[in-house]
Amino acid sequence: MMEDTDILEYENIGRKIKKSNKYSYIRGKQLTDPGSGTRVYDIDNSRLPSVTTILSATANKEFLKKWQAKVGEEEAERIKNVSSARGTCMHKFLEHYVRGTGCVDLT
Repeated sequence: MMEDTDILEYENIGRKIKKSNKYSYIRGKQLTDPGSGTRVYDIDNSRLPSVTTILSATANKEFLKKWQAKVGEEEAERIKNVSSARGTCMHKFLEHYVRGTGCVDLT
């Protein structure tokens, strides 16, 4: 059986999410670090790497090399591009959902 909070959340699907003052969010300016070419956020004169930058730096590149050798360079590039486009679409969809500005076609 669903809890009352679950039912309320389910009934709010598709509605604009209300901003909560429960948390104090820090805003930073997104930059490309000239030395490394990576994305960073300037927050109070401190440069913090983006999540993508951190994940890229900690990725198992040996696994990716083996996978690329297995499927071939051309197929690996095709899969990478399709996956990248899918991720970009999902980010846009979620941004529109959170802002309550409608949804983007994910097809």
